[in-house]
Amino acid sequence: MIRIEGFKKRYRKTVVAHGDRTLDSKITLLIGGNGSGKTTLLKAMAGLITYEGILTIPETVLYVQETAHFPEDMTVDAYLKGLCRLEKRSFLGLDQLLDTFDLRARRYEPFRALSKGMKQKVNVMSAMLAKRALTLYDEPLNGLDAKSRQCFVKQLKHHSGMIVCATHLMDDFLTLEAERIQL
Repeated sequence: MIRIEGFKKRYRKTVVAHGDRTLDSKITLLIGGNGSGKTTLLKAMAGLITYEGILTIPETVLYVQETAHFPEDMTVDAYLKGLCRLEKRSFLGLDQLLDTFDLRARRYEPFRALSKGMKQKVNVMSAMLAKRALTLYDEPLNGLDAKSRQCFVKQLKHHSGMIVCATHLMDDFLTLEAERIQL
């Protein structure tokens, strides 16, 4: 469960404020355009920015930023296996995830050889390999092709823990059972 009370973040002349609420669904979608406060709220939940008010969140949190930066010379395989080692997880399921996102043929290529969309696939796959009580996705569909967006949404149903996902691409989430909050 996530509790938001009296949330405010001040930026020079702008104040981002969110009303008091409790998020208790497995999946919550924060829906809104640029400047509506989606990223601000996610970053506050992740402990990345200071704010006024109270946020009560689960103990372990993973924030998945909109655009990831990867070591250019590292291969997709080395990166994902390294994450599995850090997470103390076996590599079981890694091949299936690579197949799901159509990256198996590119797994031994360095990141510098990948397109923005392929890097975004690795970004969301990385989060799916980690197990946290709360995963925060900031615009995870940006840069993904239609098939990959569908794969991502389907994978959310099998994700462990709570998920809060900020998006302005609502149509891709129509079939997903989730709480929807318009900002």
